[in-house]
Amino acid sequence: KDHVYRDLAKLEEKEYISRERGMARSIRLLRTADGRAFQPHEVPVPRTVSVPLLGNIAAGEPILLPDSSFSVYDSEAIELAQEMVGKRQGVYALKVKGNSMVDAMVYDGDIVIMQRYDGRPEDGEIVAIWLQDRGETTLKKFYAQGDWVRLQPCNPTMSPLFVDARDVRVQGKLLAVIRQVQ
Repeated sequence: KDHVYRDLAKLEEKEYISRERGMARSIRLLRTADGRAFQPHEVPVPRTVSVPLLGNIAAGEPILLPDSSFSVYDSEAIELAQEMVGKRQGVYALKVKGNSMVDAMVYDGDIVIMQRYDGRPEDGEIVAIWLQDRGETTLKKFYAQGDWVRLQPCNPTMSPLFVDARDVRVQGKLLAVIRQVQ
């Protein structure tokens, strides 16, 4: 109890709060943590960023795409809080089709937020993979195994895909999942 009194006294001394002596629940905020005057009716406007919705990603059997590059469909976009993506560049969204990633909490109909990436991911990272020889793309966990890559679903009822590492192109890494609850 003494430490609470001491902390409140310090905040009052630094003019972050004011209190009425002898009155419970009388603390009033005077300044914000960054030192600005507190405006009780000021509603902060969250900063948002527009993220393009590029289409679908298979979470099951890979799906055929017209070519190896993602393109924006119908100029759709999703507005996200800036804090969700930070200062990252190359962020995009895809709608999930299939249930191969359910144990990673990625379900059919979810929207995955991805960051463009064309290097080699760490083993176990969830990535969007373009299978060049098949002309297909899929969302799976990545595991390098010598000259092969294992694309591991997160669903015990499904088998992994083993593909030649030369035929794999990583399109992006998973940043977040958005699910609409109905």
